[in-house]
Amino acid sequence: MSAYTWMRSRIGAVVFASHMLIRGERPRNIVEWFRSLRPNYLLERPSPWITFGAIDFLEEYIRPGMNVFEYGSGGSTFYWLRYKTSLISVEHDPMWYEIVHKKLAPDNSVEYRLSPPMRRSESDKNSDPSDPAAYASEAVEFTGYTFEEYVRQIDTVTDGSLDIVLVDGRSRPSCIVHAAPKVRRGGILILDNAERPYYVSRIGSHLENFRPHQFSGMTPCNRWISQTNIYLRES
Repeated sequence: MSAYTWMRSRIGAVVFASHMLIRGERPRNIVEWFRSLRPNYLLERPSPWITFGAIDFLEEYIRPGMNVFEYGSGGSTFYWLRYKTSLISVEHDPMWYEIVHKKLAPDNSVEYRLSPPMRRSESDKNSDPSDPAAYASEAVEFTGYTFEEYVRQIDTVTDGSLDIVLVDGRSRPSCIVHAAPKVRRGGILILDNAERPYYVSRIGSHLENFRPHQFSGMTPCNRWISQTNIYLRES
């Protein structure tokens, strides 16, 4: 990186942080955001890749021994383990799976599952990522693939047994539909990047027993505003 590019990047970061401070972001979150610009932040300072406001909510909610299920692994995986939770983590990317797996301690308590997408059959034409029944991803590289096996990893869990479900992987509308019954009363379902309307446009009544909390703002590593929704199950 040239000196000019480095300086331009730093100026851009300061401008973005200043904008977020004016917008009402907590100063301590802005300080932490600057730290997150360093390489490998999410693994070295374990954190879910969600908005800082949502992380603040989690810090008040999470307790040791909670039952957690996550779609998408990484910094969040080590964050849950730091709190000594009982964790099932599902990853679709074999290369990333190996990176995270090597960093896990031999005596860790996570059940870490690799579930890559599968080629769709000729008769399976439904690839609408907003349709929970499609098990699809909007990413171009996954055109012609289904994430049904990946999504259904949570089907092995007893209904009403999970304290926390994090949906931060692929085929998120499908994940929400399968995950909602697994959350206990008083438990939470976390949907990252909820600013994308199609994630919840066709999930119907699957979250009718949940009360949403919306957290819009900065996320670690990124230079744009995002939204994380945390749905608290009330009944």
